Parts: sequence; structure tokens; C-alpha cells
Amino acid sequence: VVKLPLADQAALVQTDPDAFSLNAWSHQGAITVHLKHIQLARFRKVVEAAWRHVAPKKLVASIDNES
Repeated sequence: VVKLPLADQAALVQTDPDAFSLNAWSHQGAITVHLKHIQLARFRKVVEAAWRHVAPKKLVASIDNES
């Protein structure tokens, strides 16, 4: 489970329902990721997006400045 904005959840479930599904906490931002059905590269992108969604803005900015 990762936490994403509701619009992102809807897009993921619509484009890849085998890899993503809604759950009881989806209205609070949680989306289930079915690891069997997702490629590692895409999973990494989803996890990074989820982290950016909840991480403090200063921390995200410091990571972006390192790149």
C-alpha cells in the first residue's frame, strides 16, 4: 500500500487494474499495489511519487538539488 492523491489513484486503477486496486483506506489516499503484476521500474516510480506526496517539502527540495 502506498499513499497517493486521489486523482493519481484513479488513473492508476483505470490504466492498470491488475497492478493497482482501491481498498478501505483509499478515500484517505491509500492504494494497494499488487507486486505480482507490476514491473520493478514502475513500482519504483510509484513509491517515489508516494514519498514525494508525504515527505516534507524541504526534504524533497534537498533531494532534488542533489541530482
